[in-house]
Amino acid sequence: MFFLLFSLHYTSCINKGNDSNLPVSSFQYNISPSGDGIVFNANPEELSNASKDGITYQWYKGDDSHFDNAKPIKGATSATYNTGKIAKGIHFYFCVISESQKNDTSATTLCPFSVAFTGLPLVEINTVDNEEPTAEYVSYEDYGGNYGRTLRNATKVPASMRIISNKGKVLYESGEYTKGTSGLKLKLRGNTSAYSDKKPYKITLQKKADLLKDICVSTAEKRVGEAYEDTDWLLLKEATCLKTFVSLTVADIAGMPWTPKFAYVDVVVNGSYRGIYHLMESVKRSEKRINVNEDGWIIERDSYWWNEDIIIVTDSFNQKYTFKYPKPKELQENEFLYMKNYLANVELSVLNGTYDQYIDVPSFARWALIHDILCTADLGGSNQFFTKLDTTSNSRLELATPWDFDSTMEEKDIWSIFHIRNRGYFKAMLNSTNSSFSDSYCLQWESIAPKLWAELHAKLEDLKARQGEALNLSREYDALRWNTENKTVENELDTIGNWFTHRIEWLNRHIGKDAIGFSSPSSTRP
Repeated sequence: MFFLLFSLHYTSCINKGNDSNLPVSSFQYNISPSGDGIVFNANPEELSNASKDGITYQWYKGDDSHFDNAKPIKGATSATYNTGKIAKGIHFYFCVISESQKNDTSATTLCPFSVAFTGLPLVEINTVDNEEPTAEYVSYEDYGGNYGRTLRNATKVPASMRIISNKGKVLYESGEYTKGTSGLKLKLRGNTSAYSDKKPYKITLQKKADLLKDICVSTAEKRVGEAYEDTDWLLLKEATCLKTFVSLTVADIAGMPWTPKFAYVDVVVNGSYRGIYHLMESVKRSEKRINVNEDGWIIERDSYWWNEDIIIVTDSFNQKYTFKYPKPKELQENEFLYMKNYLANVELSVLNGTYDQYIDVPSFARWALIHDILCTADLGGSNQFFTKLDTTSNSRLELATPWDFDSTMEEKDIWSIFHIRNRGYFKAMLNSTNSSFSDSYCLQWESIAPKLWAELHAKLEDLKARQGEALNLSREYDALRWNTENKTVENELDTIGNWFTHRIEWLNRHIGKDAIGFSSPSSTRP
């Protein structure tokens, strides 16, 4: 197997005169998922009007991105170059193209290439007619909100997709796009995360499949059976660090019924390398995700409510909720009114101290504890998912999986932000005469604390053993692609270990029925 790359995929080429010391400004970035040969095409047809008869080529190979350090490849003097089998790592190639001009002068073009064999699975997406998904970028000022920037009118682009293992085996193939039958729709997703050059995506398959079947990072369960198959998947760009892995592992240790599973993957869209991503399950109603009944609910406390058509605004706490299930377009008026009234009762019960009649206290305490362990700074984004199993009086409002971990593990000597803001009613419950929430919180910490670091450390070491080398290479290549800083897995694990050692000691000193309240200014964020 080899991959043929054409000149139309250049990121840039630099035209110079007779200068053998040509600068290199950027590269064409490519992935070889299994180390098989790459064929580069340096045909300069789009770059010059000169006759092809007057063009000569010389290929070079280097150890880094600087052409000055590259050495000519003997006999490599044609427009194309086949690398042959490549070793795991990042490889750099340059083609110097010289062309004779009519006035007996010459011009030289330097075309830089790179290819990486990281060892991670490759997600390869090709859209119809190479169309890139787009969206309107909007801000709260324009829509009556009070927070945030996000997307609106995101296009859904038809596409096909393959997932290829680091052995070159095709693990999944969607087929070409046919509505309702094969292929997928690709769209931009996210809020402020979508404003960077590296974009997050949502994948909607036309036929259910388990995209993580053979590549899931979590080895705790075997993904067997149709229950894991779904149409909705995410490509999240925050994969250059271990915050998501650590946070979801902490949630698992804390006993969260479901956390989204994912894999680390390299992503190429329309022949263009986009970086390392999390290929992840989305939050939705499903037997193997959030398993509420048909008459159940999944709602989101959403700071981006102003970008939605249907919302619930509560009276007592002025919270804004949007709908994940039922979907807004399928929501009936009686369903809307039921949930609105239930939330009103939840808030009244929080105020009068009878909240355990309407909320599942252990789930709220577990969610709060997870974020206190992680010292989360941002609970203002769209990351609080509330569920209700059904519409009977036997089920209560629960807090589902935590989400959005970019603000975790930044501080270590303060509480997470919910201690000073009523997001999820935690502050009110901490100060309530009803101690059910505080009691559950403390009991869960007593259960988790003795095993927390040992179990998390074991998971981290297992990840390093299985994918550490591949993650390091993929991070390095992503940093080259997006001109960002890079940190190795080993360095990050040292930082995480030191942070958790300090954090667990701090929590052991401060957690208690009184200590998690607000009696001392030191217990809250500045």
